[in-house]
Amino acid sequence: MRKHAEEAKAIEEAFEAVLDACENIKDFNQCGECPLRHLCIDDPETSVVDLGDLIGKATWEEFLEYAYEEATWSDEDLDAQHADFLRKYEEEERMIDGYDG
Repeated sequence: MRKHAEEAKAIEEAFEAVLDACENIKDFNQCGECPLRHLCIDDPETSVVDLGDLIGKATWEEFLEYAYEEATWSDEDLDAQHADFLRKYEEEERMIDGYDG
């Protein structure tokens, strides 16, 4: 019985790691370069059987490495974030300058 509890915990932790990595990739809008893009874990058509049968250790390792070491904001996203920051900063400055206190 104890063996099953340990196996269940390992499965739970594995799913958690996969879902966290996937979320990280999605947060950076980098799904297009994901090693699992052709068998996306977020696709309702992908089953657990597909993931267990078609993806080996090397691909999982590549997926996790991509999620935490390579996925990052694109230059376009960084430029947009910077422009948005500047716009908000200038708006706040105008509000402060217009305040008569």
